[in-house]
Amino acid sequence: MGRISGNVIGELTRVLRWGTATGDDDDRLLERFLANRDESAFTALVARHGPMVLGVCRRVLRDEHDVEDAFQATFLVLVRSAGAIRRGELVGPWLHGVAHRVAVRARAGAARRFVREKNGADVESLALAPAARDHEHAELRTILDAELARLPEALRAPLVLCYLEGLTHEQAAGRLRQPVGTIRSRLSRGRDRLRTRLARRGVSADDAAWGTIVLAEPVSPVLFETTVRSALEFTVHHNTATALVSATTAALAKGVLDAMLISKLKLAGACALGLILTMGGVSGYALQQGPGEKKAEPTPAIETPQDTSTSRVASEVRELKATILKSELELAELKRRREELENHITDVESVVARKRKVLADVLQNANNPRTAPAQKPAEDQKADGTNQLEYLDPDKPIVIPSPRGDVVTVFGIPNQRARMMGGMGAQMMGRMGPGGGMGAMMGRDAAKSYLDPQSVRLAEEGDPRLVVTAVTNQMLIPLALRGEKIQRLAVFNKQYSRWDVEELREPVKEATPVSSQYMTVYALGRRLYTYSAGAGRWSVLELPEGATPKAIASDRGLTLKYGDKVHIYNIQSGEWTEFDLHMKPKESEKEE
Repeated sequence: MGRISGNVIGELTRVLRWGTATGDDDDRLLERFLANRDESAFTALVARHGPMVLGVCRRVLRDEHDVEDAFQATFLVLVRSAGAIRRGELVGPWLHGVAHRVAVRARAGAARRFVREKNGADVESLALAPAARDHEHAELRTILDAELARLPEALRAPLVLCYLEGLTHEQAAGRLRQPVGTIRSRLSRGRDRLRTRLARRGVSADDAAWGTIVLAEPVSPVLFETTVRSALEFTVHHNTATALVSATTAALAKGVLDAMLISKLKLAGACALGLILTMGGVSGYALQQGPGEKKAEPTPAIETPQDTSTSRVASEVRELKATILKSELELAELKRRREELENHITDVESVVARKRKVLADVLQNANNPRTAPAQKPAEDQKADGTNQLEYLDPDKPIVIPSPRGDVVTVFGIPNQRARMMGGMGAQMMGRMGPGGGMGAMMGRDAAKSYLDPQSVRLAEEGDPRLVVTAVTNQMLIPLALRGEKIQRLAVFNKQYSRWDVEELREPVKEATPVSSQYMTVYALGRRLYTYSAGAGRWSVLELPEGATPKAIASDRGLTLKYGDKVHIYNIQSGEWTEFDLHMKPKESEKEE
């Protein structure tokens, strides 16, 4: 009889002891993996949660290599922190938070590489809202996971399981060990709170927008196999790059693991400090009470001191237990108040969102002379000057930045084609009468004479606050920015009805535009950031160290001389061309 290899015996022993991974819950799979690094259990976890993790990485990142590095790093963190997950049924929500943290770190690393390499061809790939895509849906994809991670665990877990991993309400209830009615109630509350937070950031998350988002991505066999092998190898080599674990992936995993460790140490330090302060107060109280008790009931010198010491320790233990019980009751009360406060904040946010929508509708109607209400007499206005109607210039758009200046929205942009069709329809109705015909049809088709609001993101969540001022001319709306860290510029092009974004080579604290009718110029250090309205593109002129150009805008283009070079900006093409003054002329060919 032939010999049986050790690997086969190991597999048979594992199957006889644990069974296969098919149908096991997450807590069972974690138990098997923690017991003896069971490869089949970890493979089942990757297969179950991999599509959700890949979807998170792809929503945050643009480069496919960065997506794969972030995907692998997420599961590297899982193999090193599997023992820290308190409840195995929450592996999916836990992985969602880790994947978003890893992807954000990878995006920051990609931005730093871009600044070092100064490769202008990669600007579109790093932009958060490419002009060729639906801006609102791109914004929703970008901030969805960030806002989802901020929700309380009770609301976030059902959303992740049902919407990102595709479980039914009954399956999610079994996974979370909650009644189905509770899961449905928390899903409704979670959706409302998430929709309110997205609206506060200038993004409308209606049901149609949710349908366009790919929440889970299929994992390719190559990526799946590489991730499993690299994760198991990562547990042996301890945070170092190997043949299967790249340096970028290992660095991402190590950075997230260090951040998680620091958070745990901060929490443990706070708890330890609170316990020390509590015990110190109890001990001080016992010491203060000790002399008084001795005076009230003096004990003879022949009494055994051990009895007094034991009584004092027992008293301190009772006091400490009472203090801990009181602290637990206070903590439960604070949690209840926090929940009530969060519900109240949600209600207030909903009211504010509705009022903002009403305000936007009023401003849009005020900008549209066809639907603007007739001016009311002065007696309808209050004595304190509130609720007064104000007619704005219909040819000037309205630019509204968010409270922190990270998102800017513009609306009231005329739809030139719709206005032209409406005017032609009105002329035909005047000739043919109001009974209908082609004029009425063209008028109905041109009912929407203004474009939908357009938003642009200028900073990430957690960045310093920006002060935004819009400068409007006939073709462009450039933005003047002030803040501690400005990393991107934006100009709204009325001709193309879109925001165009430019990433700065180096962060600045102030960016003031100089504009003409068809171009905008920012002079930031030794660089000129120019934007052409006709070409619809940015171009950057970088001069040598020591140069401090001034911003000048002209509809005929720009010509700049510095040293022995001349730089010419063509406003039609939106490009800079460089000429050397010491260039030698070419010799004419001699005739034979």
